Parts: sequence; C-alpha cells; structure tokens
Amino acid sequence: MFLHYKRIFLGFTLMLISCGLACNAMLSPKEKINKQTSLSDASEIILSRFDEFNHICKDFSAHSSFEHSITTWQDFFDLLQAVCAIMQNEIYHAHWVADHAQDPMQKLNRKQRHVYAQARVIPSTTKIVVMGDYHGSVHSLIRNIEYMKYDELLQNHCISPFGILDPNVILVFLGDLADYGHYGLETWVLALLLKLKNPHNVFLLRGNHEDYEYITSKNLHEFNRELILKLSPTEFNKICQAFDEPIEALCDLYFPFLFGYLPQVLFLGTHAQVNDPVSFLMFCHGGLALKSQDFLSDNTTMSPMDFHPLLDQACKHPEENASCLSKEELYPSGFVWDGFIADDSDFFSIDIDGPHRYGKLIQGSCAMHYLQTLCKKGCYSVASIIRGHDHFDYGVSMLRNFYSEGIYNDLNFFWKPIDSHSIDCSYDQSLNQFPIFTVTSFAEKTHVDAYALTSFNPKTKTWHISPRIHNVPVHLFERAPIQSINTHWKNKKYTVPLIEENATKPVFIPYNFSVNNIDNIVNKERRQCVPVPAAFLLDKSGQLIFSSQWKSALSKRLLEYESSSLSQAETVKCNGIDDSDMIALIGAAQHIKNLYLFETYKELTDCGLGLLLYMQELSYLYIEDGRITNATLFFLEKAPALKSLVLINGRSISENALQWLIQSPSLEDVTISGFDTLSSEAVALLLHMKHIKKITIEACPAVRKDFFHDAQKIASCCTTLEKIVIDGEPIYSKPSSCCLLI
Repeated sequence: MFLHYKRIFLGFTLMLISCGLACNAMLSPKEKINKQTSLSDASEIILSRFDEFNHICKDFSAHSSFEHSITTWQDFFDLLQAVCAIMQNEIYHAHWVADHAQDPMQKLNRKQRHVYAQARVIPSTTKIVVMGDYHGSVHSLIRNIEYMKYDELLQNHCISPFGILDPNVILVFLGDLADYGHYGLETWVLALLLKLKNPHNVFLLRGNHEDYEYITSKNLHEFNRELILKLSPTEFNKICQAFDEPIEALCDLYFPFLFGYLPQVLFLGTHAQVNDPVSFLMFCHGGLALKSQDFLSDNTTMSPMDFHPLLDQACKHPEENASCLSKEELYPSGFVWDGFIADDSDFFSIDIDGPHRYGKLIQGSCAMHYLQTLCKKGCYSVASIIRGHDHFDYGVSMLRNFYSEGIYNDLNFFWKPIDSHSIDCSYDQSLNQFPIFTVTSFAEKTHVDAYALTSFNPKTKTWHISPRIHNVPVHLFERAPIQSINTHWKNKKYTVPLIEENATKPVFIPYNFSVNNIDNIVNKERRQCVPVPAAFLLDKSGQLIFSSQWKSALSKRLLEYESSSLSQAETVKCNGIDDSDMIALIGAAQHIKNLYLFETYKELTDCGLGLLLYMQELSYLYIEDGRITNATLFFLEKAPALKSLVLINGRSISENALQWLIQSPSLEDVTISGFDTLSSEAVALLLHMKHIKKITIEACPAVRKDFFHDAQKIASCCTTLEKIVIDGEPIYSKPSSCCLLI
C-alpha cells in the first residue's frame, strides 16, 4: 500500500479536521482545486488569484498572499494519493527486465537510491512535448499549455479544457517542478492533474529537486517551507499536535513516496515501418552518470546501468512500458546531477566538477560514444539526449564545441540557442555540435516561456526538435541595466483571432503592476547614478517612478510630447517602441489622448498592443509601418474612448481583419493608407460599425471607387456614415433627408 496505517490515519484525521475548521476561508469551494477540477478551471483560478513575479522567491513567509492556498490538505492529499496509485499500477504492470522484476517497490522506497528507468516504443505519428525545470513558474506552465493548443504541428484540440491530451501527444516533464520559484505547490498541482487525466501520455521525471534531501530542507525558499505555509498553518498545526511530531516530519510523509516513483531516465522510440530499427530519444534531468576514468579502457564500466535489456523489452512490447532498476544504489545520481560540455581545447579533464553541488561535466564526444554503445544493429539506436537542469536564458539550446582554455565557470558558451527552426536530432561531427539539448521553463529567472516539440520524420527516419519560445508578458531582462527591479503583476488571457479563418491564439495582457523594492532602487540610483531603464518602473498604484529618468532613457525613441510634464501629456509621438516601453508609457502618461506610433512592429508584440486597453482617454491613434493583423484590430476594437484610427503603410492586412472594428464602442473616423492587399470588400465591412462617420482610403490600389456608387444602399446600411474619401476624392456623402424620402 502507498501508506502504512499511520498515514491512513493521518488522511482520516485530515478529513475530520477539515470538517470542523473554517480553513482557507478566503476561497469558496468553487475556487478550490481538487482531483475533479478541470485543467482550464484550475488555470483560471491560479491566474485570477496569484501575481506573477520576475524574480525568484527567497522567503515564502514574506508573502502574505500565500497564506491561503488554492487547495486544502485533504484535497491535495487525495490528488497525490490518486497519482501515486497510478504510478504504482505502472510499476506493477510494466514489462520488467527479468532480474529486476522481484519486488521493485522495495527498491523504490524513499530511503533507497536505486535508479529507475522506463522505455516505450510509440507510434511514428506521436508528437512529444518536452518541458524543463519550472521551479514554481506556474504562470509559464499555464501559458505553455495554452500555446500547445494552438501549435501548428500539434494542430487544434491537442488538449481539451478538462486536460485530456490527444492520444498522439505525449508530455514529458524533465523534473525540478518546485523550489526557487513562488508557486511550487501550484505547479505540482497542475502537473499531478495532467498525470491523473493522462496516465499513459504524461511522464514526470525525477530531477535533483525531487529528492528526500530537498523535501526535508529547512531553507526558507524550498518546497517543504512552501507546503507548510500554503496548506493552512491552522489546520496543519492541529494535525501536528495530534501526532506530536514537528511540521517538517509530517510534510515528509507526502512527496518522498511520489519522488520514489519518478523515473530518472526515459527512452521513447519509434520507427517508420514495423521491420525498421527503432530510433529512441533519451530523456533525463541531468547527465549520464558515466565513469569517465574508465571510459577508454573498459566500456562495460562506463555506466552504472546497462540499458540494453530495457530497450530489448520495449521493442518486444510496443506501446507498453518497459522498466528496469540499477543493481546498486546510486547517490548522487549523475542522471539528475551531471551536465555537459564540448571543449575544443587541450585543457579538458576527465573529472570536472559542474556548477551543481554533486554534478560532473561530461564531454560531448564521450556522450556520443556512449550512445553508440547503446545501439543494437538492426534493432534499435539512441539518437539524442534531451535534458533540463541548467537554466540558460534562451529556453532551448544545443551542445556545441567551444574553445574554453579549461575555464568552465560559464556553461553558456557551450550551448547554442536554437531559433525557430527545426533541428535534426542526429550527430554530424563536421558541424561541431552534438544532439544533446537542454530545455528550461524557469520563467521567473529566464523571462521566457519555453518548451520543445519533438517529432519523427518517417521519410528520413530521423527525429526533429523544434523550440517553442515566447517572452513573458513583462519582459525586462535584456533592457534593464538595473537587474534588481523586483516586480509582479497579474495576467488576463485573451483569445485573439488570426488571419486564418476561424483560427485564434492566446495573448496574455499584464495588469496590476507592483514594484517590491522601490527603496533599494532609489538608493542604488542615487548612489551609483545608474540610468533607470525605459522599462516597467511602476509603483503599486500604477504610477511611474523616476519620470524624468524614464524620459531621458527614452529620449532617442520618444520623439516629442505636448505638455509641461509627461504625466500630463495629451499628445505623444513614439518611434520603434517595445512592450516594456508601452508599459512605462502607460504608467507615465495616463492622460494620453493622441498617440502616434512609428515603426510599430519592430519590437511591439500583440501583448504590448493589448496594453492600449489601459489608455482610458485615448481618442486618436496613428500607427505607421505596422503589420496590421486580426489581433491588432481585436484590441483596438476594445479601446473604450478611441474615436479616430489611422493606419499608414502597413506591411499587410488580411481580408477579414477589419471586421474586428465593427463592435467598437466609440470609433467614428478610420483612415487606411498604403496597403496593397486591402480590398473593396474589406473596406465595406466598416459600413457595419455602430458609430462610423468618415472612411478615408489612400494608395490602396485594390479598392475600387465604383464599388461604393450606390449611395442609397450605403445610407440604408450605415445611417451614421457621412463621407467616404478614396485617393482624395469624395465618392460618398450622406444624402439629405429629403433625398432619402424620394
């Protein structure tokens, strides 16, 4: 059984206590998350309740908002127990390597350190979504799940609102779901819900933070401290008194069992035809646990585990789990602690300490040789390693050769960021890079939402990996010279239209901005005369801090503003601003009525454009050199006071994009100039606007004047319209009332 009698009694006690206590009263039952909660409802509860942070958590007790959790001890216990039961079932029913099948549960006990590995052969049509270290960045997990829904390779409906994955999609978490970030509990709750709803399609791997040592740590920023604080101290203290044990000991009853059931290594493989060799991908949190000193002399001792029997079992039983355990206990395990380098210099050592406490650094060429030893001719091969552990700023990266001269204090030099293109997961020595990939989703540190998507190409019989990377809604990392600006905010999700018919995408707009360390920023700015960046210096009321410095920092992009001070400016003209500038602009100039944006789409994203919703007094908007999309006009339609809109020299505009202006509550005057693709039919959509008075079209060759020749028909369609002007010629004027009577 998952729990012995004491733990069963603890669960019963939790249920009785929860009936008698008004715990977590700030949340109604509908706002609690339990094992029946849908994934979309759980995500909405988290987004509406919790701020997102741009910095790691140093002390959970410093955040009063954490005192009331999204779940209760009983609901959390039930969810945890249900997932542990699923994993127990996987263990009992897996195809075990012959000499490992006897009582594997004993070796997976938390007090033992055996390495647990799984393997499965999957259909060639399966797509694998890989997510790295979240470390409590639950907002990033929510956004990544939303981005998955609209991923072109995964197609629509790859995950339902309830949280059910498409059968052809597998989700792999590479470990380290908690610690450092503010929302380890919430991240684990979502991950457990995903596993509960998709027992066969979600893999939770073990990282170095899924360890007995971390769950019993007394550090203020680590997971047991978070559990103690969030899951109702009142309720928990009563339980502690009942058992006469400290909180840490009771907290220790929960997660170590789950951690013991998490595999350290996972192999997923496929082939184009039934008789073809299977090509596997290897997933782990850290490295390979290789014994480097024995590598060249004796291949049999290079690894503490022989994975050949495991891969043999997987090939014999396709689409079912195969499992194995290490013969001896292994701690610390290199599969969760080690890292990689690829050093071209002559200074390479065979025993280099890595940046993590117990980890060693493995040479890329050594790893490739090891993968070759795992191959079985005509049966299977291992093409690539996909891992987490290291928190590189760019989300998804690939190991490459670098001449380091024996200096390994910055591993970023050995890892090449992967852009939007798909990468072949095969080894080509001439390219000076290795099919070893690091995926990190630790947005509170890296400031990007990231996951990787792997797929198999039956024609080339190779795996491909594609990065999926988005900036967080408030992205400060690259622009801010002061890196100690600790900010937090909430997010509201909008589902905005795309150019494709009936297609949409999620956009997350930040609001309720706060700055935690205003005094520290002031002191540092005064002491060192550090220029304050043009990015997100807002206090808790939304007012800008250091308006004069902000003006100076933006002097090259802010062309002019008409007022004695920016806070009172009514007309502002900007050139090439980005999302961070938009946030600062909204905070600094809250009374803007006329806004000119030049070179708009160099840096300004849909998220930045959505910030226009907060300009409550904006009545005139001029956008030049922009790529006008459905999403652009989706947000402009919602601007509460916008009366005049001018779109000049845009790159393109879709046929149906203008339909998103139809429901504008205030827009009266629309001018569009320099769009080659704009059609007469698209312009005609503006006739359905509620308050439109004037339409002006310039230099749009596809718009025909004769299309609007029927004045009476136009007048009957749009009673508010007074004039249409095309290329300077008035082609429609509102008929007088007597003409309409005739």
